[in-house]
Amino acid sequence: MSGCLLLALLFSATAAASGVTASLDRHHATLGDTVTLNLSRDGGDAIPMPDLSALGKDFQVLGQFNGSSELEENGRIQSRSVLSITLRPLHAGTLQIPALDVGGQQTKPLTLQVADAPKQGVGHAGDPAFLEVTVSSQTPYVGQQVALDVKLYYVASMLDGNLSPPSADGAQVQTLGRDQRYQAQRGGRMYGVIERHYAIIPQHAGTLQIPPVVFRGRTVDSSGMGDFFGTAHAVGAESKTLTLNVTPRPASSGKGPWLPAKQVEINLSGLPASGTVQVGEPVTVTLQEGATGLPAEMLPEPTLPAISGADVYPDQTQDVSRNNGQWITGSRSRSFAIVPNRAGTLQIPAITLRWWNVDADREETATIPAHSLTVTAASGNGAAPPSAPRAPVAAASAGTPPAATASAPSTPASAPTSDMRWRWIALGSLALWILSLATFGWLAWRRRSAAHRAGTAAAQARSGRARTLRNAFLLAARGGDPHATGRALLAWAQAERDGVRHLQDVSEQLADSDQIEAIARLQQRRYAAAIDAAQDPCAALAEAFRSGFVWRKPSAASPQEPLPPLYPPST
Repeated sequence: MSGCLLLALLFSATAAASGVTASLDRHHATLGDTVTLNLSRDGGDAIPMPDLSALGKDFQVLGQFNGSSELEENGRIQSRSVLSITLRPLHAGTLQIPALDVGGQQTKPLTLQVADAPKQGVGHAGDPAFLEVTVSSQTPYVGQQVALDVKLYYVASMLDGNLSPPSADGAQVQTLGRDQRYQAQRGGRMYGVIERHYAIIPQHAGTLQIPPVVFRGRTVDSSGMGDFFGTAHAVGAESKTLTLNVTPRPASSGKGPWLPAKQVEINLSGLPASGTVQVGEPVTVTLQEGATGLPAEMLPEPTLPAISGADVYPDQTQDVSRNNGQWITGSRSRSFAIVPNRAGTLQIPAITLRWWNVDADREETATIPAHSLTVTAASGNGAAPPSAPRAPVAAASAGTPPAATASAPSTPASAPTSDMRWRWIALGSLALWILSLATFGWLAWRRRSAAHRAGTAAAQARSGRARTLRNAFLLAARGGDPHATGRALLAWAQAERDGVRHLQDVSEQLADSDQIEAIARLQQRRYAAAIDAAQDPCAALAEAFRSGFVWRKPSAASPQEPLPPLYPPST
């Protein structure tokens, strides 16, 4: 039974590992181009040819090729089989490749977008090479990315060649992705095609001229019967000059950053899921901006709005620009340490970023809604000391006689009774006095113990607050803002040292000369930016205080004065 179960598990694992995957070498083509449908699976067995009759109304099947490859993965050699099928679209539009049955397994359906063949640059029969150059928009906005596609068509006898990239005065030009190679039919002749993609970003409004793209190469003419190797001939091709009418920024777009793009998104991450933080506990959040059709340097610097009840320490901005082969994608992100400074509700206002949708030709706004955090007091702070015990009611003096209820003449027989009564009263008073002393001692011990526990908890809370403020200081120093770094250092010092109100107070109580010098350089940068402008005082400050403050020890020979002087010296 266990053997059958093991075989069943092995069979199911093998079937899952040998699943057939279908993919296209590209998802956009022009009528006359060829595309490749790849069927692949793990293992070295050849993939059988599926039934392609369902493709007959949209595609012409030109050929097939069975191949395999081996890859090393985790120290093991993994083989993979591939069946490549060359297809030519029969008409323009959105063409569907349905699910195919390959050895009893179904592939996923695929979609191919086919555009009409452009009239520009179509070669005549016999032309060995020609170019097609197209743009995504001929009336872009200033700063908007224009996708420019270059296709070089060449005959099979082409030996070599050189294709110049496009250029334009008054615009940025950037190559996107890698070359794509395939075959296409033009003018009744089959050509090889090299396709390249570029981004053109106009910098000024007005007319933008894109000069012709030029190809220079050599082809072989082997028609001569007496020339075994054939004769090489120089060939060339040029595209037409393109003219773009660049539109200025619309007046309705306001005065903020100008962001013409296909898509813009903003995101704020790092907020605590519980929605609760403590006073002095830093919360690190990351604000990220992303755009399709804009490089990172065109996005504004991520900035948090003013937050009442908290100190905010920004980190440095991280910029990343990529492309997906057709469009530039820019991203800017920045981390912030938010340190609440009072208990209550902390409100992070909504964050908005206005941008221009170039597809819809209208202004849109990316928004992060406002967030609220509940700020609780730091643990160990605000614990009220135990109340002082009430003084017990004073007992009657042993020498005060009790009030008599009735007067009676004294007799000799009553004298012993009176002496016994006074003896018991004296003993009771003594016992009550001893009990009062014991009660006072026990209450005093409890008060000292509670005060010690409260002091220990307060010291632990102060130490924890100092650690969190140290981390906030190091984060602020990385951001490179001298003012934010100075505020963070002062907050950290105040958590460790009483009587500190300014950075000058911190310097006067330090024993390390490097730390004193680092604070002096920071103050010079804050109030005289031209001094030591080539150096970063924030980095030097972080290095000097990375291991903590080196405080001066109070001198035993000069005790503190009980009261401040009536006439303090002038500063």
